[in-house]
Amino acid sequence: MPTVNQAEALRLMRRLTTAASSRLHGVHLDHGAYSYYPAPGAPYPDWPDDYNTAVEYRAAGQQIGSTPIYTVFSDRFPVCWLTYDGQIVESSAALTRLQARHRRLAVAALGELTRLALRQLADLRDVRDGRPKDIDGYDSEQRTGQARVSHPTAPARAWWIAVGPDLEHARSRSREVTGTPEPLILSAHGYGRYGRDAECLPLELLCAINATVAAHQDTTTLTGERAVNGNVVGDWLADEHGLSGALPADQIPAAFAAAFLGVYSHDQDFAAERMRQNGWDQALRDLGALEFFDLRQYTYQLFRREVRAIPYRTARDSGIIVCRRES
Repeated sequence: MPTVNQAEALRLMRRLTTAASSRLHGVHLDHGAYSYYPAPGAPYPDWPDDYNTAVEYRAAGQQIGSTPIYTVFSDRFPVCWLTYDGQIVESSAALTRLQARHRRLAVAALGELTRLALRQLADLRDVRDGRPKDIDGYDSEQRTGQARVSHPTAPARAWWIAVGPDLEHARSRSREVTGTPEPLILSAHGYGRYGRDAECLPLELLCAINATVAAHQDTTTLTGERAVNGNVVGDWLADEHGLSGALPADQIPAAFAAAFLGVYSHDQDFAAERMRQNGWDQALRDLGALEFFDLRQYTYQLFRREVRAIPYRTARDSGIIVCRRES
């Protein structure tokens, strides 16, 4: 495995990626454990008894929830490991000062797994429990408006729930399946780039996106279909305010409404309308100079500096939602 600095190794551990940094190594036991074991899944005599027992279960093919999937080694000694059920186990063996420090750093990293890593654990759990249709990516087109939720202390057991504009209803549904109204959200479909790429997906933010869509349900395309959906609002939110939740959830509907300028089939259609609104079109016609006006360059500058285009696609057509820029 390639050697990286310690900060990068810890970042890779959050993704459950095998990584090595001098004397600190993180190893995904399903990928890349060959250099740490004399035989696949075999223990070492001087390793902690609880870890050796868990490794023996793996060697016997028992990849149950309590067996390790990812182990962090300090000086080739297991200081902590993550189970298939997403639980962190700290070695109870006597450690050197460096090993104790490495364990502390690794426990913090494994306690902040990326959404991708958590989804992988949940997929493995669904397959083990006989629910292959619940894995991420299965029939994803039918999951628009749904979120995959789990309890923060048991991230590998996940459920799909529908998320609407009513936050209390969504919290109630989460409580029914996970036991908490504030779930860990592993996936969210139908929320654009924000739903795909944001590392943290608060339930109240998804509900706010749905509330924004509901407020624009009468905004239609040229073919009469609804133009503003969760993907449009999620793309706008990611483009305008980033992926870190900089815009509070309760401000999203008003902010989108203030930015929204309309539905267009093409960016030059909006540019031409802006020219008419400003009186430039008629002024250029009166001067006989309309044919010399570079509409493409004007469109480029307009969308680069003042507005942004959010693409939409429906069953019968496609186009853009135009919104004012704040950034």
